[in-house]
Amino acid sequence: MEFLGREKEMEVLENQYKKDHSFVLMYGRRRVGKSTLITRFIQGKKAVYYSVNDDLGSMYLSGFTEAIREATGSNISRFDSWSDAISFFVESSPGKKIIAIDEFQYLMMSDKGILRKFQSLWDNYLSKKNVMLILCGSHLSMMRNITSDYNSPLFQRNTAEIRIMPLPFEVTAEGKDHRRAVEEYAITGGVPFYMQLLDPDKTPVENIADLAILMGAPLINEPEHLLGSEFKNTGAYLRYLRTVADGNRKMGDICSATSTKASDAAPYLDKLQRVGMLRRDVPITADDPEHSRKGLYTVSDEFMAMWSRFIQPFRTSIDSGNCLPAIRYLNEHYIDRHVAFVFEDVCRQILRSTLEKLNVAAVYGTYWDNGVEIDVAALDIFSKTLYMGECKFWEAPVDSKVLTSLMSKTAGVEEFRKYTVRHCVFSVSGYTDAAIELAKEEDFILFDNGKLVDGVLPEVLYIDRLS
Repeated sequence: MEFLGREKEMEVLENQYKKDHSFVLMYGRRRVGKSTLITRFIQGKKAVYYSVNDDLGSMYLSGFTEAIREATGSNISRFDSWSDAISFFVESSPGKKIIAIDEFQYLMMSDKGILRKFQSLWDNYLSKKNVMLILCGSHLSMMRNITSDYNSPLFQRNTAEIRIMPLPFEVTAEGKDHRRAVEEYAITGGVPFYMQLLDPDKTPVENIADLAILMGAPLINEPEHLLGSEFKNTGAYLRYLRTVADGNRKMGDICSATSTKASDAAPYLDKLQRVGMLRRDVPITADDPEHSRKGLYTVSDEFMAMWSRFIQPFRTSIDSGNCLPAIRYLNEHYIDRHVAFVFEDVCRQILRSTLEKLNVAAVYGTYWDNGVEIDVAALDIFSKTLYMGECKFWEAPVDSKVLTSLMSKTAGVEEFRKYTVRHCVFSVSGYTDAAIELAKEEDFILFDNGKLVDGVLPEVLYIDRLS
């Protein structure tokens, strides 16, 4: 698979490389492409890259020694300490050096004093050398705490912190049919490893069956592996993810479905948010989002949402070799129970990309209140403009009724009257002539297959930004 995206991350790394000395902390979920990014970045540079294997136990220094032998061409057999090994590499030749240690959390688990050792190394040696240190890992909470926890020996020693996120939709969709790209993104969520496993000659549903349902499916236990790297009681976290994926998005509904109290559920939901599996949305116009009582939870990891909706409910049947119920349900409901919701997130990404190109600084989300629900929302607080959109993942072209319904919704919301409201509609199947004409009359922004519809509104947006 070709190397996709990561321009911003590479720019940060290159800027850090230009410094006299730098310490980059990098982390992200498993499979997101951290190792690939590092190895790509260090190409052509004097670097030692070591990925810690959790099976090595106390042999980590030996593994690092082997990486140094390979990087320097030396035949040294052993080092007595990490300090000796690192200083040997730094002094092995003139010029800039990079030391990149991947899956660093395993080293922390094995050697409780490793952070103190690296503090001494950084303070007394590396920070005085022309060296770039990269510590990378997939245990999000452990990695973040390396430099953010006041009690950590390396507290605030880093010169940069990069969280590697899944690739945005527009990167994963490049060169693909838009509808197909959305249906595949609903499987992979922009995670490169999952993207690599997709068979382009099979439908998205067939790919899901191969990857997570049929005998030999490589990802059938993926959620347990993902959550197991962060938490001990994976069953409880999977239960909350499935509950939210089933449509129980309010705290009260989640507690009712799981027969728990809010005080018991909250810690699980909070931790799932911290590792990027859940998000808590509030209406985009909320004055105090963090303390709003209108929060709705969403499974924000598309693969986990798909697995929770189509694999977990049939797990007993699948494990017994009876895959047909899961496959039939997947065939019948993949679009309406999953892709349609993922499409809303895709549309938010498309709107953001479009508005940022026009220098619109906005926040993005959704809106609901008193029976009014709007799929996509963006708020430009500088111009007091609200962009409100509907998303339709339909086979048939979107008709004018969708446009009039959206206008009716926004007209009935009192708090919208202090804003200029711009209406947007997103389609994967085009628009009827009547919808196009109404869009022109009412200054709608129409998107078809991820692109602005020619001749409808781009000029008006441009004029707005110049006025």
